[in-house]
Parts: sequence; structure tokens; C-alpha cells
Amino acid sequence: MTMVGDVMMGRNIKEITKRYGPTYVFRYTLPYFENSDYVSGNFENPVLLKTNEQYEKADKYIHLETQREAVAASKEAGFTLLNLANNHMMDYGEKGLRDTLQVFKEENLDYIGAGENLTDAKNIVYQDLNGVRVASLGFTDVYVDGFIASKEQAGVLNMNPDIFFELIRKAKKSTEGNADLIIVNAHWGDEYDTEANPRQKVLAKAMVDAGADIIIGHHPHVLQSFEVYKNSIIFYSLGNFIFDQGWTRTKDSALVQYHLQNNGLAKVEIVPLKIKEGTPSPVSGWWDTERINRQLTKKQSMNQNGMKKRGR
Repeated sequence: MTMVGDVMMGRNIKEITKRYGPTYVFRYTLPYFENSDYVSGNFENPVLLKTNEQYEKADKYIHLETQREAVAASKEAGFTLLNLANNHMMDYGEKGLRDTLQVFKEENLDYIGAGENLTDAKNIVYQDLNGVRVASLGFTDVYVDGFIASKEQAGVLNMNPDIFFELIRKAKKSTEGNADLIIVNAHWGDEYDTEANPRQKVLAKAMVDAGADIIIGHHPHVLQSFEVYKNSIIFYSLGNFIFDQGWTRTKDSALVQYHLQNNGLAKVEIVPLKIKEGTPSPVSGWWDTERINRQLTKKQSMNQNGMKKRGR
């Protein structure tokens, strides 16, 4: 199983993929995807099927968008699921979100965290992988007015503890769910802050208490540390994965592989990445590897391979 951070397929990335091909930006990480039954990330932009002028833009400073080809390229690269609960998915209003949902359905690519209404946005994706039932769900804690899905409005799923913790419990205990492994995508935290804030830490531990096994954070655009709590692993932020930001810290990234083993243990491997021209690739050299590992662990050194017992 492979998990990454923010995937932004607009702006300069659109120009790169037009010139070199739709999967060009994934070329160095394809070997990790190809050997995984499960690949997830955060899809940071709506898909527009018409010209930008035909959509009502959200009242905010930065608007991201991409085209249908980005979803097809993500699937071709190996993604099996993408989180849509984030602060850019409604940049072009309900119409932009509906276009996005339509394309994901047409491409037969699973998504979480957004929908035509609240019921749809609360959808849990279940996948049976080699005898292990995996449940995936996602939320955003970062949004502007009008972004949140309701009974009658398309939108994203926000962090409402009364709703979200119950979804985790449902995935774990219900007849429909009965998941062996619960993965939560959390769009949260403060941009460009390498430290998880107190709210992230409180929410993460509460989600683990509710039954989450793996929490994958994104939104800060930089790496934040991870921790193990009650035998579950929390990545507060994996930073950018595909992005065109130019600051040095936003170019540090990481890819997480979670290997389920027959002896009841899970092996967690972290692959430090560096983004150049929107394209992530494994870092070379001791210094860059150690620097990224230190950011993830907040310790002086780290062995990239970790072992933990499964939570089920």
C-alpha cells in the first residue's frame, strides 16, 4: 500500500504534461505504485469540463483547476483512490465539483470526502486486498463558507466530530464495514508550518481512539513529523507530491509504503522524495535523506524501515 500527499495537476503542471505526456510527472515513482495494491493521495483541484469563465468562482485568493486528462493520468499512474476533501475542490463552485465527480465516475477511479450531497460525501470506500478489508475515508478541516456538503448541496466533508468519528466506528464495527484496516485522509493544519498544531494532535488521537489505523495528513505543503499512538500511525503531513511551488521546503516530500505481513505485523517504509519541475523523485545522497528523515521524526537519525503490529 502506497500513500502520498498533495497532487496538484493544474497551473505549470498542466503545461508540463501537455508537453511531455500525461504521466510524465509520475515517472520516477511509478515503480512504487506498480508494486502496490492500494495507492492514494489528495487531489488538490477540481476538474473543469468547460472554460473557466462558465463557472462561479469561490470568494478566495487562489483558485486551482485541471482537466479531465489529469484524472485519467492519475489512474494510469496507479492511483486506486483519491481524496477530494480539501480547500480547493470547491474553487469553481458546485458546478466544478460536479464535473469532477462525473469524471472520476467515468474513469472508474474511487474518491472520498466529497459528493453531490452530505450522504454522498460521507461515503466510505471499501476495498478487499488479499484477504484484508480496507476502509478509506477523508475530511477537510480547512475550507471557506459554502464549501461544506449538506442535505441539498454538493460539497466536501468537513471535520465534524459527531459525523466523522461515527463514520470511523461504522467502518470498523458495522456489518457493511467490518474493516481490518481503516485509513483516514486528513486535510488540516497550518500552511508552511513544519509542526503539527494542537488541534491536529487532538483530532488524530481521537480518530485512533475511534478505530483509525493509519492517518495521512496533507495541506501544509511541507513535511510534518509522524508518530505512533496506540499501535496506529499518524502522518501529520506528507507535504506536496505533485506541485509547482518554488520554496525549498515545499519541494521536500515523502512516500509511505505500508506492507501487511502474514505474521500480523506491518512494515512501514518511508521514501524521501525531492520535487523538481513538479516531479517527485527519490532523493540521492546521505544528506538529503537524513534531512528529510529528521523532519519526519524530529530526531537526530532514523532507520527508514519501521515495524508495528497491526491494529486488528
